[in-house]
Amino acid sequence: MELAGSHYFTEIRDTQAWRSRGLLALYCFGVASLIAAIVTFIAHNWTYLGTGMKLGGLGAALIICAGLWVIKGFDRPSAQSFGIAVQVLIGVWLAAAGQLYQAPGGLQDLLLTWAVLGVPFVLVSRSAPHWAVWFGVIWLAAISPMGLEVLAAVGPDCLDAIWLAGAVILGAGVMGSLYKRSPVWLSALLAIGLGILCIGASWLGLFDAKRLGQFGPSLIALVLLGVTGWRSYALKVASPTAIIASAVAIVCVSIFGELISGVFDEPVLFFFLMTGLVCAATFGLVVFFKHLRVFIDADEPDTDGADTDPWYMDALIGAGGVLTAGFACGLIGAVIGLSGLMESNWGVSLSIIGAGVYALSIAIRQRQPGQFIRFMFGTFILAWMSCLALGLGEAASETFVAGLVLLGLSIVTVWLVSGDRILSALMAVSACIGMAFIITELLGQSWDVAVLMCVYTVLGLVFSTVLLRGRVHIHLTAVFLIAAIATGLIAGMDMGHLADSSWTLIDIVNGLLAAAGGAWLWLRYVRSTGLTWPIFVVLIVIAIILPTGAVPAMLLLMLAYSIGSRALFLIGVIAMAWFLFSAYFDLSMTLIALSGIMATVGVGLLGIWAFASKRVEIAS
Repeated sequence: MELAGSHYFTEIRDTQAWRSRGLLALYCFGVASLIAAIVTFIAHNWTYLGTGMKLGGLGAALIICAGLWVIKGFDRPSAQSFGIAVQVLIGVWLAAAGQLYQAPGGLQDLLLTWAVLGVPFVLVSRSAPHWAVWFGVIWLAAISPMGLEVLAAVGPDCLDAIWLAGAVILGAGVMGSLYKRSPVWLSALLAIGLGILCIGASWLGLFDAKRLGQFGPSLIALVLLGVTGWRSYALKVASPTAIIASAVAIVCVSIFGELISGVFDEPVLFFFLMTGLVCAATFGLVVFFKHLRVFIDADEPDTDGADTDPWYMDALIGAGGVLTAGFACGLIGAVIGLSGLMESNWGVSLSIIGAGVYALSIAIRQRQPGQFIRFMFGTFILAWMSCLALGLGEAASETFVAGLVLLGLSIVTVWLVSGDRILSALMAVSACIGMAFIITELLGQSWDVAVLMCVYTVLGLVFSTVLLRGRVHIHLTAVFLIAAIATGLIAGMDMGHLADSSWTLIDIVNGLLAAAGGAWLWLRYVRSTGLTWPIFVVLIVIAIILPTGAVPAMLLLMLAYSIGSRALFLIGVIAMAWFLFSAYFDLSMTLIALSGIMATVGVGLLGIWAFASKRVEIAS
């Protein structure tokens, strides 16, 4: 058995770019931890403080952050973090003042006031994250329940108009980010917010006609989406164009669905027509996405060198295939339900039908290599093999049988359809589910979480370093480590485990996984990146301190940093951010103890950031 090492990824890893990303992640996590420590410390002493101390303390923090923002020169990364802190503290001060003085109004009034007061600061800032925070406040204000001041000004029948007003502001943000050549992620994020607001306004008008009429909000939304989408297309920025096109398709399908519902009263016929309409719109989007690939923006190069197409285009095409398969499965299910085949002994019937559709899907998938077909029939295979496993489990009256069949079919499918990363990733997901059924049935609830997290993490590390058929299957590593993270999340969110002995077991498993997994990654990958072992050890210790599941998240983050995978790095960053956030809700500790822990984590991360930054400067 041959093992992989860092030399397999050195040709596609940009060392300088990954050092910058790693330092940025350390800095952001460190600042977030210190902010969480301050917040929990204030919350611990909140009842003992007078009104003046509460508002004065928040105001002083705001003034200090604003002063440091100015002193550090606005544009440096540290200065930008103080600018974002000013923006956040404005909202915190308003919320505290409203609570202390019982100010009239609602959440929407608070958010709108926050947005207005933040305008001067965001205009001074040239930071994309700062703008993202301000537009996020606008988006939340648009979707929040109507406040008393807004209700008095426009009346209760203008909710769709409020959503459209928010969409106009976000549309202006999309246009501005495109013309200013802001980071593409900002344009894409604003496009997502714009699409949600336009779709929501359209549905509010279609399902509950307001002052703008039943179809008025939909038409206005289409005009707004069309203008921003066309400019994005003309400027050859692919990601917001694809997102806006998806929103246009949803609004159009909604309009046609409302028109069809007024003509056809039969629910079954309406379902069939809507299924065909959604599948046709999805296929049209896939065709457009393939056409859009030639308009990739010059500011979105694939610096990691794996593919010429950006990852989000593949994801959008894949989403189209999955959506089409989902509606087709629903259509098949409706036909089966109307035929009466499931009325008696449904377990056996579901097994037979699942086996037939599964075999047919395998045959078609082997002969059609297109990307859309891969996603579509990969979803078919996953859905109907699950039906087969469920049917056999019901026929045998054993959950263990369903898990065993699902695990076996996952292995058989990968063997029958080899060389397909997408399908093998889906089969890894089904294998994780099958193992969860088996282990839960065999070991019981006191051991299942710890054993599952351990099994998933070990499998992830194995697939990250073992060469199978001459290559490393990083996508399988991602699936199993994400499954370990999800298992930790389930354990952490279940507060009933706080007084259970399984917490002690999970803590032991956390330590063992951190020690063994960290040592393995260090030997195979991490030490060749220039990261010193003291820094690596401190990061692993911090992962052990955080809630259950942070250890596999940290291992995923370290692996992504070592091999140069932006997608896995993003998943790891999001997971670690969630664990930092969820630590606040750990009821097993007092607020003052939690504040101390978060302060320790923050100081440790910022210390690592300062030390690593100095090493990079000396090396340069």
